[in-house]
Amino acid sequence: MSEEDRLAELFRIYREACPDPEPGPDFMPGLWAKVEARRRSARTLWRWTEAFVATAMALTLALAVYSFRQVDPGLHPFSYVEGAENDENFETFAYEELAHLEPPPNQELR
Repeated sequence: MSEEDRLAELFRIYREACPDPEPGPDFMPGLWAKVEARRRSARTLWRWTEAFVATAMALTLALAVYSFRQVDPGLHPFSYVEGAENDENFETFAYEELAHLEPPPNQELR
């Protein structure tokens, strides 16, 4: 059997397994009903996605406004490191604390 005959036989088997649907009077309306059903589900998913994104953006904006309003005017306008650099007693305090630490207990080596 040649390759062309095998291919023709394959196509014949395929046509028998998957016959062409006979178009009737309900073919196009049925086809469009299926298309519209898929579009409706896609639109619904898109609307839920838009609502989720809008809610996330609103929540982010609200949290940003809330966090900026929580700044206490009584706090110092500089960080801990800047305060430590400007404080003359900071190094003395740190060394005094280290001097008061107890040495670790002697541990025997095994």
